[in-house]
Amino acid sequence: PAHRPLFDAIAAQYEQLRGSVRLVAELDLELVRTAGRPSPLYFARNLTAQCGGAQIYLKREDLSPEATHLTIGITGQTLLARQLGRTTVVTSSLNGARGVVTASVAARLGMRTVVFMDASQISRQAGSVFRMQSMGARVIPTEARKLRGGDLREAALAHWAERPNECFVVMGLDSAPAPYPQMARDFSAAIGRECLRQVTAMTRRPPDVIVARVGNNADALGLFTPFVERSTTRLVGIEVREELAPTAAERQAFTDSVAAAAQAALNEEQKRRAQVILEGLEYPSVAREQQWLRSTGRVQYASVTDAAARDALKALARTEGLVAAIETSQAIAWACQEAARLPKDQSVVLMYAENPSKNIWALSRQIGLQH
Repeated sequence: PAHRPLFDAIAAQYEQLRGSVRLVAELDLELVRTAGRPSPLYFARNLTAQCGGAQIYLKREDLSPEATHLTIGITGQTLLARQLGRTTVVTSSLNGARGVVTASVAARLGMRTVVFMDASQISRQAGSVFRMQSMGARVIPTEARKLRGGDLREAALAHWAERPNECFVVMGLDSAPAPYPQMARDFSAAIGRECLRQVTAMTRRPPDVIVARVGNNADALGLFTPFVERSTTRLVGIEVREELAPTAAERQAFTDSVAAAAQAALNEEQKRRAQVILEGLEYPSVAREQQWLRSTGRVQYASVTDAAARDALKALARTEGLVAAIETSQAIAWACQEAARLPKDQSVVLMYAENPSKNIWALSRQIGLQH
């Protein structure tokens, strides 16, 4: 509440600049230069032939550098800060990940960086500190436990409040007041814009159907947003079903781990380490943005059976040499079913972003290869 006027002011300024040709063009160009964009659009030729019907394309976000959404968000915020006449970007970083990305973007754009970092992490994250300082960032050790709620962002907000005309606070992809969630959605739309350009270049027309899994991930937000106003493109969100039931041994191991965790209360140091791990993930909380997508009425929601997902997983692996994760396999299954019903001159584009390594053994069980 104490910083509400600052956020309100940024919201008003962003509303005026939101969607400006200059900001969008600068963001897209900067992402091409420095963030490995665009990710490839892959024509699944063999899978298309097996399914029959429409052409199937995969937007290969799995090949993008790590922390892609974080980099896109910070780049967009820093460009916005420069357009607003700010000279310094301020952020907080428990383990240095957010600070390194912010310092890197700011250095390229000729801006100063101030990073508040948990004092207990300075020596542990010496490599990140070195990188930030090498890029000209001022790293300020701060005792997070002395701040309200132990939230390191409070230090960054206080610095911003003292210098509102000079500074701009850069948030990660964690929870933040408006307009930051909207900015994250708008900036991540760079993925959808590049997809539109790629499909049009390859097929001479916009995509007919775009498919992405929905839930606690940002796949649909980055891909769908630029197409919401394009009524000729169908947007389909695949609501992920439960994974196949775990084995008895897996259920018992999970029960034992939960029981052990319940008996062991975390001390302050363990809590700080847990926060460091969470910052390293830097994945957005997308509930509000997913609700926005639903409210547009433009997204069709669907699901498939476990058997269909299993068949799609096998088909993709054996025709294209790609092993999809469980949730992505469900989106592939729907895309294959729909492609078979559409004419050959139409296109179905699927967001392919999930890393299969996290559930590789469950995948093995699903297709019957584990011994």
